[in-house]
Formats: sequence, structure tokens, C-alpha cells
Amino acid sequence: MHPTLFKIGNYPVHAWGVMLMFAFLLATWRGSKSASRYKVDPQVIWDCALYGLIGGVLGGRLAYVIQQPSYFIGHPLEIFAMWQGGSTSFGGFIGGLWAGIATARKRGIALGDAADIAAIGLPLGYVVGRIGCFLNGCCFGTHCTLPWGVNLPDTAETVGINPVHPVPIYSAICGLIIYGILHVLEPKKRVPGQLLAMFAILYGIYRFGVEFIREGVTAKVQFGVLTTGQYASIAVALVGLGAYLLLAKRGKKTAA
Repeated sequence: MHPTLFKIGNYPVHAWGVMLMFAFLLATWRGSKSASRYKVDPQVIWDCALYGLIGGVLGGRLAYVIQQPSYFIGHPLEIFAMWQGGSTSFGGFIGGLWAGIATARKRGIALGDAADIAAIGLPLGYVVGRIGCFLNGCCFGTHCTLPWGVNLPDTAETVGINPVHPVPIYSAICGLIIYGILHVLEPKKRVPGQLLAMFAILYGIYRFGVEFIREGVTAKVQFGVLTTGQYASIAVALVGLGAYLLLAKRGKKTAA
């Protein structure tokens, strides 16, 4: 783990924040490379992405705070201490997509095109963001007996479970796989919006599985069956599946 990359004077530069910025740049760059496919000015994509970044950061933090109301009620100022880590990808995706796509619509980009431009860059940004989580020592897994288990610094959360599964690395690998699938599907899709729907399906499936070996806020079992993250994963995957099937049906009618 390497949560602090270096210091500028007395001010630490945190790995999570640096990697978040790299994630933003990579995802936006990839989206801008697809802009010409949709007859969109690449510069407009960068403008939309900036608002998406703000929405993603705020959405991810808000979702994290909502899942721990008792703690943040007692420590209200820590709600704003985002440099310490504490964010959820579900909230980040929802907040970022909403802000970015809303901005794209105001700039005259069709909703489906905006969704697909965002979708192709999302998994690459996710990969870099999860590497940031690994460096920060958060989003870690359950006890691991495999050779690649990692030891985290002893804290109230990690005492007695080291070594743990390097879940952020698993997530980064899955992010690369999702990107590869979307990259292949992008030129083949029939209807605008299908790429984002497929991203939701793949993300929901991956996240449901990884929650079995994940510790943290989203890994708390609810109603004695599944974790918070798994319920959210099912919802995301089902919404994505419904949207994909609906769009596919629309595509067949258009072709006919």
C-alpha cells in the first residue's frame, strides 16, 4: 500500500486523488477518440466530462455517506474529508453519468450517442480508479490463503484477516475485460444507447460476484441473504438488460 505518493512541503499528495485524475483523463480521452463516429466535436466531450467528473465525485461520496448514517451524523465534518477515501462506484457512475449526459444534451448531442460515448471510456477509468484504491489500501477483500494475498496495515478493520484478497486488482482486471467487450461491440451496435446498457449488464454481473470476497460498507449482508453491493448489482444488471432488449427490439423495427 502506498496511500501517500509524496509531499509538497508539508502537504501530502494522496495516491487515490492522483489516480482519480488519471482515470478521468484516460476515460475522457477514450470517449473523445470515438466522438467522430457520432459526428461530435471531441472538445465537447472534454467539456461534458468535466461536469461528469464533478458529478461522479459527489455522487460516489454521497452514496458512501448514505450507507453509514450513524457514523457521519456523529462526525459531520468528515463528510467533506474526501481525501481520506470513502466513495462507492455505484454512486460515482450514477452521478457522473447523469451530470455528463445532461451536459451533453445541452450541447446538442443525442441522448443515446452521449450514453455510448460515456460507456466506452468508463471501464478504462474504472481500471485506473481501482488501482488507486489498491494503493490507498481501501476496498480490500476477505482473508486470502492464495499466494497473491496481500497484507494491509493493521487497523480496526484489518486486524485478524491478513493476508487479504487484492480485490481492487481483481476489479481492475474485470474492468479491462469489460472494456475489451465494449470495444468489440462498439462498431456492431444497431441502436444508440446499447453500449451503455451492455456496460451496466457486465458491471452488475462482475460486481455481484466480487462482493462474495469483498470487505467494507457494501459487503454488509442485508436481510440475511445478500450484501448491499449485490442488491445494487442485481438492480444495475436488470436495468441494463431491460434497456438492451428494448433497444434491440427498437433496432429490429427500424431495420424492418
